Amino acid sequence: MTDNDMSENNVSSTPETPIIPPMVFIWVAIIGLFVTLGAVVINGSLDVVGIGALAVSILAIVMWGVLNPEHMKNLLSGRAISFGGTAVLVTLVAIVASVLIYIVIREQNIRVDFSDSNAYTLTDSVREAVQIISADPNTPPMRIIGFYSSAQADQQEQIEVLLQEFIDAGGGKLSYELYDPDREPGLAATYDATPGSLFVIPLNADGSDNVEEAKAVSVADQLYIVDSMITASALGDFRLYWLVVDEGVGIDNAEGNGGSIITTLLQENLNWTVEPLTIAQLTNPESGPELGAAEDGEVLIIPGGISPLPDDAIAALQDYVDQGGDIILLAGTNLEGDDSLATAPNMTDFLQRNYGVSVNNDLVIDPQATYNLVELDVFSFSDTLLTNSF
Repeated sequence: MTDNDMSENNVSSTPETPIIPPMVFIWVAIIGLFVTLGAVVINGSLDVVGIGALAVSILAIVMWGVLNPEHMKNLLSGRAISFGGTAVLVTLVAIVASVLIYIVIREQNIRVDFSDSNAYTLTDSVREAVQIISADPNTPPMRIIGFYSSAQADQQEQIEVLLQEFIDAGGGKLSYELYDPDREPGLAATYDATPGSLFVIPLNADGSDNVEEAKAVSVADQLYIVDSMITASALGDFRLYWLVVDEGVGIDNAEGNGGSIITTLLQENLNWTVEPLTIAQLTNPESGPELGAAEDGEVLIIPGGISPLPDDAIAALQDYVDQGGDIILLAGTNLEGDDSLATAPNMTDFLQRNYGVSVNNDLVIDPQATYNLVELDVFSFSDTLLTNSF
């Protein structure tokens, strides 16, 4: 056997001693944690120095584990008690580091929504709606308030996460506050609030709550919250005049082809004033509402009709348009073959002159049509509860 063979067989199995003793990294981690704690105590929150010191501490613990793989393995497996004081020291460092990591997450407002439906994260459509509402210079600042009792601590924590999403998207125009109705009975009585209820309140110019315009949120869900925001932000003088015409869509008709659906929406959800307008009132302004007097918005609806308007009514409509008025025409037909309101020559001239359009008195009837071929197209929006199952 040669000397080389003997040297190859006698390779030492003793691990090499690290150039830097592993305990040095433990002390570096401890010092970093003390610096982090000092930054929190002095500044009241983690600043750049505190976050940097915490990062150094975590890196030092990792380096200690790299240089002591067996110790780290036993520490993680629960058998570290055999290593005595070193294990206790490393455990304490790990606990303190975990606490400081939690502080960083809390201070930086880092959140992850683990709910199946992402109920506590705004969908893109809701976030866009909040941003549009907040960007409107005519929209007043708003405050969302909620009432949660001490027995609803879990619900309160969940709704706070969602409300913070609204605040972040609101660009400074939104704020929120949660109250215990048992500790604030007077405030709860002001809004007739029950435990678990939410309200969206527009603010007055002096920053006080506009209690009269507060809108209740029927369900603590982001779609209902943004709907209440839209309603609460619709402040001002908005009016809709519904022209009463022969066999037109009725303003109070609650059937499927009636007008009460749109008028109820405007009145109850958007605070519009809705009034019927007769032909006599249109042609004789002194006998009816003053058209064009709304401060913030106004529209006149012509809801179909089978008979042409008189020429003086067309002239009154022209005056209304010339003064900046807006008109919505629901074009209807006359099944008797005569001109309807929308297809009459005087209305055709009016539409062409002001809008460059006209309505033909054409009705296509297919005698072979079968109703089972008619389909309703439903668009699927994954972030909207009403259609995400289609």
